[in-house]
Amino acid sequence: MSFGTRSPSLVPSSRSPVPRIVACATMCVAPWIAACSGGGGNGDGNGGGQMSQATVIPIVDANNYTSTSSLNVDRVEVSTDYANTQLCWDAAPQDIQCHALSPATDIKYVMLVKVKGEPQQVAQQILEDTLPLSITFGQFTTNGTTCTSLASFGGSGFDLSMGFVEDPTFTYFFAFAEEPLGVGVRNFMFIEPKAASATKMLSASTGCGKLTFTASLTSRQTVKVPRQGPVALDYSALMTNGQGLSFDASDVSDAFLAFYPGMTAAQLEQSFFDIELLADPTSPMVLPGAMLFEGKVSGGATSIDLRSLQQRTATGPGAAFTDFGVATQPGTWLFAALCGSCKNPQPLIVAVIEPTG
Repeated sequence: MSFGTRSPSLVPSSRSPVPRIVACATMCVAPWIAACSGGGGNGDGNGGGQMSQATVIPIVDANNYTSTSSLNVDRVEVSTDYANTQLCWDAAPQDIQCHALSPATDIKYVMLVKVKGEPQQVAQQILEDTLPLSITFGQFTTNGTTCTSLASFGGSGFDLSMGFVEDPTFTYFFAFAEEPLGVGVRNFMFIEPKAASATKMLSASTGCGKLTFTASLTSRQTVKVPRQGPVALDYSALMTNGQGLSFDASDVSDAFLAFYPGMTAAQLEQSFFDIELLADPTSPMVLPGAMLFEGKVSGGATSIDLRSLQQRTATGPGAAFTDFGVATQPGTWLFAALCGSCKNPQPLIVAVIEPTG
């Protein structure tokens, strides 16, 4: 998963209705099962060979980052005459994380969504992955195009003749995505159908500036680990994720450990959307000397032996992580735990790791 490129998806989950940007509502136990089983570089977080036991270091709420976010819901009035109204998204060169966006190649699906509620309420539901199961939507497959008639969104799922009407009790918006059903949304556009509106041409504006996001790393306690020797990170006692919502360890599907030479935690706070890209050797943003180790995490595991993470290289998986002595210059280490199936890509855990000794 790449927090640097991935954005929310919209189709609601049938799981617990408890708000869970990347979490549910129960805690897992058995705190050191995964860590004490060793690690074999297979990336599953559980290990696979006979290896020396790792030093188990806990990650608790005081270590995990915190964040705030909001979505701009300024609406554009549009005619309810959908059959004669066009939507274009060719003039939006950046996504909501302010990353470069190629509308013709990156936007493969566009959804028109209708949700009961005020715009600000709906925006919060998008951010918290709590959109109701009863949302109405129509989907258009772009096939490389950057304009379409609003009639393209009609069908069995969305009867536009009955549903695309002036109604202040509902919020309408477009979601521009990389995958079907609103997975990997890169941009949003909120609209307000009006019977008297003369607007029959809609143009999606750039996504940069629509999402306001602040992450805090410097106010959190660092996770102190030995510089030499194998380490396992145990998050069994973690109660909340980075948005302050209930944490469920079974949501953790992936993890990465990254080193940023010459960067401080304060600087990484300001570049939070790019914490993966800055250490990714395939990214044009990569820092010279940066390292990124990644791997899958077995469902329900509450700790991870860092030796199960493999270095990402420009040609594929590289060597397994050994210990923090691999970094020989000043910089900052971050550990991140991610949820591949969650609607919002915001990491579950991001903690500053401080090697000592």
